[in-house]
Amino acid sequence: MAKKSLNYTEKIQEIESIIEFIESNPPDIDVVRSKISRAITLLTECKSELQETEEDIQKLFEKSE
Repeated sequence: MAKKSLNYTEKIQEIESIIEFIESNPPDIDVVRSKISRAITLLTECKSELQETEEDIQKLFEKSE
């Protein structure tokens, strides 16, 4: 079964959860590597969503002028 697509807020919450996990647990390089990889994936997706939103807003402003 495919993993449900997360919305922006859920991605940010997961990133925060990863940060808290890394800060509060003894370092295990394999776990840390996996968590950081997931965080980078989420950050990349969030950045893309923000860029798309910025473009959409810019288009709306251009239409209103």
